[in-house]
Amino acid sequence: MFPAISIDQFAQLLGADLRHRGTCASVQAVVSDSRQALWMQPTAFFALTTQSGDGHAYAVHAAEQGAAALVLSANSPLAASLPTLPEACSVLWVDDPWKALRRLAAHHRSALTGTVVGITGSNGKTTVKEYLFHLLGDARIARSPKSFNSQLGVPLSLLSAPLDAPGMLLEVGVGASGDMGFMAPWVAPNVGIFTHLGDAHAAGFSSREQKAQEKAALFHAADWVVVPAAEPAIRTALTVPARSWSWNEEVGADMIFTWADGTLRWEDQGRSIQGEASCPALDGVDAHNVASALACILYLGWSWNPERLVDVRSAGLRMERLPGISGWTLLNDAYTSDVDALGWALESLAAEAQGPRYAVVAAPPGMADFAPWMDAACAARGIDGWWGVGADLAALGRGYVDVDALKIAAPWNEVERPGVLLLKGPRQARLDRLLPTLQAQHHDTVLGLDLEALAANLRHYKSQLSGQRIMAMVKANAYGLGAVTIAQALAKHHVDYFGVAYVDEGLALRQAGIQTPIMVMNPGEQSVEGMLTHGLEPEIFHFQALERYAQAFLRYPELAVGRVHIKVDTGMHRLGFAPDQGREVGQRLAHWPGLQVASVMTHLSSAEEGSQDAWTAEQGAAYHRFYEDLVMELGYRPIRHLANTPGVVRHPHLHGDMVRLGIGLFGDSPVEADRACLQPVVHVQTRISHLQTIPPGEGVSYGHQDAALHERRVATLPVGYADGFPRALSLGRGEVLIHGQRCKVVGAVCMDMTLVDVTGMTVHVGDSVEILGAQMLLHEFAERCGTISYEVLTRFSERLGRTVWNPQA
Repeated sequence: MFPAISIDQFAQLLGADLRHRGTCASVQAVVSDSRQALWMQPTAFFALTTQSGDGHAYAVHAAEQGAAALVLSANSPLAASLPTLPEACSVLWVDDPWKALRRLAAHHRSALTGTVVGITGSNGKTTVKEYLFHLLGDARIARSPKSFNSQLGVPLSLLSAPLDAPGMLLEVGVGASGDMGFMAPWVAPNVGIFTHLGDAHAAGFSSREQKAQEKAALFHAADWVVVPAAEPAIRTALTVPARSWSWNEEVGADMIFTWADGTLRWEDQGRSIQGEASCPALDGVDAHNVASALACILYLGWSWNPERLVDVRSAGLRMERLPGISGWTLLNDAYTSDVDALGWALESLAAEAQGPRYAVVAAPPGMADFAPWMDAACAARGIDGWWGVGADLAALGRGYVDVDALKIAAPWNEVERPGVLLLKGPRQARLDRLLPTLQAQHHDTVLGLDLEALAANLRHYKSQLSGQRIMAMVKANAYGLGAVTIAQALAKHHVDYFGVAYVDEGLALRQAGIQTPIMVMNPGEQSVEGMLTHGLEPEIFHFQALERYAQAFLRYPELAVGRVHIKVDTGMHRLGFAPDQGREVGQRLAHWPGLQVASVMTHLSSAEEGSQDAWTAEQGAAYHRFYEDLVMELGYRPIRHLANTPGVVRHPHLHGDMVRLGIGLFGDSPVEADRACLQPVVHVQTRISHLQTIPPGEGVSYGHQDAALHERRVATLPVGYADGFPRALSLGRGEVLIHGQRCKVVGAVCMDMTLVDVTGMTVHVGDSVEILGAQMLLHEFAERCGTISYEVLTRFSERLGRTVWNPQA
C-alpha cells in the first residue's frame, strides 16, 4: 500500500488514457489477481498477460470485487467490450499494462528514503531476507512478501514499502537472459547480497558465467555487494566492490565466521568489525544463509539484536499444510509474526477452498488494537472466525490466556463442520504446542511437498514450449505424493489436462472439485458409466473398447459429446492401435457422430537416450502416418501429443499440440542437463531417536554386520524399509545428511529403523536429518537404491507424516 494518489495523478504516472471516471477518487494499492480482497483500500487491478492466461478475462470480476480502477491494454478486444461496471470503478487504457506497472514501481522507488537491500542468487533469497528481518527485529523495515521475486513480484513488493521505511529488503529473481535488464534500472538497490550461484534456472543461460553476469547486473549502481568468498565467479561478474565472507580461514575473504561450543564469532580483515553471540549449530545451508544476512547487517552498521541468533532458523520456516484431526486441515505458520506476515498468512487462509476457515492467532509484538484489526481483516477476506491467544486478548474476552487454556476449550469442536485452521503467531506464543493436539499424524519421519518448487518446475517446462498445452500426469496418486494436493496446485497454474491411470483416480479428483479435463489411460471394462457421469475421457487403444464406450455413450442422450483419446502403438508395445489402422479407426468412429476425438497420442519409449534418436524418429514418423490417415476420415485435427518429460527437452520437433509432464514436475529428469534446472519438490526428513557408542570390532543391526576396527558413534533413525527407505541402502550404500554432513548407513536397514555413523560429529537426540531433498537429490537417492525415481516416490509409505510447504504457491 502506498500514499493515496488521485485518479488523475495515477493516470498521469502511468501515461494512461482515462477512459471512464468512477466515483472512487484515488488509488492506494495495486493487484493483478481479482481474487484478492480489493475493497480494503482503493485498489487498481492491472490486467497482465502471462503464460497462465490473459488478465483482461478477470477485469470485470475485479471490478465486481471492489477494484477502484482497471488498468487495461488499449489493444485488448476485451478492453473495448466491457459491460457496465460498478460506479466506483474507473477504466484506464495503456499501451502495455506490464510497462505501466513497472513505471509506477519506478516512481515509488524514487520516493523511498531508506536503504534498499537487493537480494538475488540461485537459491536462498527468501531465507536470507527473512533472516535479515528477524535479526534486525525492527517492524519498520519493509520486505518482499513471501517469495515475491519475479517480474511481477518485484514491482508489487516495491509498491508495498512505506515511503518512510528505514530499509527495504527486496528479493529479485531472474530466470532467463535479459530478465534483469527490465528490473535493474528502477529497482536500483543501494547495497546488495548475492546469495549463491548454483544450477537453478540454468536452462535460461548459455553458461554459468552468463548467469552470474545477468544476476550481477542488478547491482550496477550499488555501493557494494555481500558475496560468498567460495564463489569467485560472482566477484568476477560484479562491476562494484564485493564484500566477501567465509566460514573459517578461507583465503581472500573480507569477513570470517567461526562457530564453536554454541558461540558464533565474526571478524573482518581490518578488525574494525568483530564480535560474538550465542548461536545453535548450523548446517551447511543455514550457515551460508546466516553468514550472508549477518555480513550485510554488520557492513551496513545497522542496529540488530544478537539474542535473536538463538532462534534464527525459525524465521526461515515456511508455511506448511498438515492433515488435522476430525477432517480439519492445518496451516501451520506458528514461528514468526509481524503485521505484514500476518496479513499474508490470512490471504493464504482465504484462498483455501475446503470448508469453513478459522485462525488461531497471537498478536505481533507491539501491535495495538489487535482485535479490531483482526475482525476487519477476517471480514474483508471472508474468513469465518478467529481465536486469540494471549493475556491481553483474554482480558478483552477475545481469546485464551495461553495455549493450554485454548486446548481445554477446544473451540474448533463447536464448528459445525471441519475446514481449514491457520496457526499464526510469534514464536514466544508457542502456538506450535497445539500441533500434537490437532495434527492427525505424529511420525517423526515426514514427507514434505514444496508447491513453490512444483510451480517453478512447471514454469521451466513452459519456457521450453511455444504455446503447446500441458497434460500433468498424476497417476498412481501423483506418484505416491497425493494426487488431489498436486492437482489442486497445478490447476491454479492452468495446466490443460490431467492424466490418470484408472477411473477411480479420476473420480477422486472430481470429488475433490477438480474441473480440469482428465484423461484415463486404462479405463478398464467395468468403469464406463463412471467416466460418462463424471466427465472423464478414456484413452481408447483397441476396437472393443471403442465399441463398448460408444454403446454406453448412447445410453446418455443428455450428453452432447463424448470425448475420447486415441492411442497408437509406435513401438512401446503396451497398448494402442497399429500405425496402419488410422483409416479404419476413423471409419469406425463415423458410426457414432457424438464421439469426438480429443487427442491422438503415443508413448516415446527412449526419448532420453541419444543412442536411440533414430528409433525415436521412427516412432514419430509412424505416429504422423496414423494421425494423417485418421484425420482424413475425421475431417478435423485432434490434439497431437507424443512428448513426455525427456521428449520436451530433447525432441522439440515432436512437441505436437500438447506435452505430458510427469517426473520433471517433481524435480527429476532422465536428461542430466535438464535435471540441473529443476528444483526438488519432495523432501523427506526425520530426527535422531537415539545415540550410542559401539566398541571396536562389534557389528550392528541384523546379522551383527558392518563391524569396524575403531570405536564408533551411531545414531538411530525412526525410518526403515516399511517407510520407503529400502534395504538396498544397507551396509554403507545409503547416506543421509545431518547438519549438512553426509553420514553413511551402517548395518542392515530394518523395517522401522536405520543406523547411521555420526562419529566425530556434534549431534543430539532430536536433531533433524535429511533423507531426500535439497542436498540428497531424488536422482542420487534412486541410483543408490538401484532403481528409478518413479519407484522411489511410489514406495514412500502412507504412515509417513505429510506436510505441504508454500501451499498457496
